Formats: sequence, structure tokens, C-alpha cells
Amino acid sequence: MYAMCGGLGPLGERAWQVCTPPAFERASPRLLTPSIDREVSADYPDDVTVHCYVFADDGEGSSTGPHLVVDLHPARAGRFYDVFWDTYGLVGQMPVVATNAHDALVWLLAADDDKPSPLGDAYDK
Repeated sequence: MYAMCGGLGPLGERAWQVCTPPAFERASPRLLTPSIDREVSADYPDDVTVHCYVFADDGEGSSTGPHLVVDLHPARAGRFYDVFWDTYGLVGQMPVVATNAHDALVWLLAADDDKPSPLGDAYDK
């Protein structure tokens, strides 16, 4: 059904757009550039960013807008992070906003820029 409707959006205050199935891609090439992504993947294969995929963005497909990414690493699968290109991959700058798709959609509908994340950071152990 999701594939047939071609994504969801706009949602919430930021007008989030849930990515269509073809746009469900690794976040690092978009947010860090392909060359930096290759370096990080080779030098730090267990870094959180290596396993993140774009779940939603600002609907413009821009790399500089807000993004909600989902972590698909087996130990962290289903954690969603609210990120921007200039904070992506930085310890303490990738708040966990949901731990499953349902909660991520609820967060998207209610997201505002001042809401703290009680779930910690992507790099918390």
C-alpha cells in the first residue's frame, strides 16, 4: 500500500515528506557527500551513520534541510534520529526521537524545533 501511494506528506509543522520506496536510500551519501561516506564506511564501519537511511525530509529533496533517518543496524534497528547535514554524525547532535515507525510518524506530526528528545542521542550506549 505504501509503495502504491508513493510516500506520505506533507506532515506536521515542518511539512515533512515520508520518502517514497525508491527514495529510501542511505543517508550518508546525501548528507555527508558520497566521498566522505566512502571514507567513513571504510575507516569506521561500525559508526552509526553507516547504517542510517532517509525516512523523511523537508519534501524538497535537499541535502541541507531537516531529515529524519532510521537506523537499520541490527543492534539499533528502528531508532529514528532528527538530523541536519551539519550535525549528522556528530556525538550529541543526533537526538533519538522514536524507537519504532509508529512513534516516528507521531513525532513527525507533532515535531517542532524546540522539542527536546527524552530518548537520548544516537551515540549513547
